Amino acid sequence: MKKILIIIMLAISTLMFALNQDNFIPNDGILAIEERTPGDFTITVRTSSNGGAYAPRHCFAMWITTDQNVFVKTVERKALSYMQHLVKWMQMTGGNSIGAVTGASLNTHINHSVTWNGQNYSGVDMPNGTYRVYIEFTENNSANGGIADGPWTMLEFEKGNSGYSNTYPNATYFSNMSVSYTPILPVTILSFTAESTQTNIRLSWTADENGLVGYNIYRNNTDNINTATMITSNMVPATNSDVPVAYNFVDNDVIEQNTYYYWLEALDTDAASFTFGPINTVYIPLANDENVLNPVIEDAFNYPNPFNPETIIRFSLNDKSKATVKIYNTRGQYIQTLCDKEFPAGPNELVFSAENLASGVYFYSIQAESVLLWRTMVLIK
Repeated sequence: MKKILIIIMLAISTLMFALNQDNFIPNDGILAIEERTPGDFTITVRTSSNGGAYAPRHCFAMWITTDQNVFVKTVERKALSYMQHLVKWMQMTGGNSIGAVTGASLNTHINHSVTWNGQNYSGVDMPNGTYRVYIEFTENNSANGGIADGPWTMLEFEKGNSGYSNTYPNATYFSNMSVSYTPILPVTILSFTAESTQTNIRLSWTADENGLVGYNIYRNNTDNINTATMITSNMVPATNSDVPVAYNFVDNDVIEQNTYYYWLEALDTDAASFTFGPINTVYIPLANDENVLNPVIEDAFNYPNPFNPETIIRFSLNDKSKATVKIYNTRGQYIQTLCDKEFPAGPNELVFSAENLASGVYFYSIQAESVLLWRTMVLIK
């Protein structure tokens, strides 16, 4: 009996500890590693009066909660001396305005534009998922003398690794409402190449990194990643430098005249994975001075960027070559092939229309022979 009581007490203590953590979010009892993609949200709204005598005691608050109304952070609060009149804000936050943009009471209605950095009031990055922003102001001194609560509204939005942009219908007292979000991705692959040497295939890639653990290489004899084999016995550790970093990996287990497909997997500190590829090459043993690489030169870009809904992708080839341009989401998941044909040497342009895609961050790849370039573009609708 004593053992049972001790076990129960330990379980209760563990639960109480979890409930008191600033970054605890209910997850139906399932413990899992949660992705936490950093980035900044811009939240805009304009308030308006319906004839109430708000001036000069106009208070205002904007705060973030989870989709279960668990308080995260107040992002703006006006009029400290009168904040007790923000009834809903007081109920949901307990008056917590740590880290909020603050100011005096307002004598008129204005456009509010506030940035949320994706963290709670303690500075902890919040997991990806659905969140809410609540907005409240006083049209009268709403907690005084039985006067009704001030007007308020709520907007839901998504925090993830694919970006977010939305405008919301006008409501009584509230207009020009929008939420936009551009995630800070942990890695951008600038190039990924494969070349034959006398004894092996040498893989090279260049990356911009932030918060990355490392890389794995997958290989197959077809372009099916689902049956590919990881050939890195140890992860290639990331450098996370302030400048682009070049990496190499040698595949010694190759057979002459065989075709090989390679994928590059990047893993971040939140256990999220981002996959790039494939590139393919035929292993033909060559002396070092015979290696001929990179029909694509390093001036691939798209403009405008950000764009809506069309952008022009431009790239240059040193020589006439077949080139394939593909579109991916931020997880490296394939969306569509924009072209797969032969291009002349020199500058080339393609028009990409994202009319059927949601706002967010996307990759496009340009492959010519065994060279693969990756670039990032941002769609804002």
